[in-house]
Amino acid sequence: MRVGLAALNIGLTLWLRETLPHRPPGLAPGALRAAVRRALNPLDLWARLRRHDDGSGRLRRLVLTQVAFTLCIGNYFYFVPYLSTGPLRMNARDISVFFMYFGVLSIAINYGFYTFLADRINQHKAIAFLGGLGIPLLVGYGVVGTSWVGVYAIATIDCLTISLVGGLLEGLLARLTTDTTRGEVFGLNQAIQGLASVATTLVYGALSLLDVRLPWAWFAGCLGVVVWLATRKERLSPVSA
Repeated sequence: MRVGLAALNIGLTLWLRETLPHRPPGLAPGALRAAVRRALNPLDLWARLRRHDDGSGRLRRLVLTQVAFTLCIGNYFYFVPYLSTGPLRMNARDISVFFMYFGVLSIAINYGFYTFLADRINQHKAIAFLGGLGIPLLVGYGVVGTSWVGVYAIATIDCLTISLVGGLLEGLLARLTTDTTRGEVFGLNQAIQGLASVATTLVYGALSLLDVRLPWAWFAGCLGVVVWLATRKERLSPVSA
C-alpha cells in the first residue's frame, strides 16, 4: 500500500499542471548547488536568522527551543522499532491500533486546546509546565516494561502534555515575525529543524544499539532543555502589537 501510494503521488505530480499562469525561470545548476550548500550550512542559516532578530535574541532563543524540541520528538519516529523490538514485542496489528488510538486522541485534544484554551493562558509557563510533566513520561516509556496498560496510560498523558508544546512554540514564533519576514524566518527555522531531526536520528539510533531503552533518556534530556529555555520567558516574549 505504501509503494502504491508513493507511485500515485509521483504520478499525480507529473500529470497535474502548475497552477501559476507564468512559471518563474528555474535556477541555473550552479546557483542551485550554491542554494543547497547554504541550506545545509548551519552557520549560514544562523547568520541569516540573526538578521531578522530585533537585537534581544528572542527569535534565536525561540528557534533554539524548537531545536531542542525537535531533538525530543524524534521519539515519535523511534516508537515503531521500540514497540516491535522492545519489551512489549507488539506485532504490526498491535502497533497500528496503538497509533490509531494515539492519533485520534491527539487530534481531539489539540483541537480543544488550541480552539478554546491556548489564547487564554500564559504560553511561556504552559510550555515549561507541559514540558516538565512530559519528562517523566518519556522516561516512563523506557521503563514501562511489558505493561500494555502502562504504555497506553503514558500515551494518553503524552497527548495532554508533550504533543501540545510544538503548537505553542510555532505560535510564539509567528508573533515574533511580520507578514514580510514570516516566510523567510519559517523557512530558515524549518531548515534548522531538519538538521536537528537528522542529528537526533543518528543519536537515538546509536543509543538503541546499546539498549533499546536508552534513547528515552536522550529524549527526556532534550525536553529538559526545552523547559529550561522556556522558563527564560523574557527571551521568549512575543513582540507587542
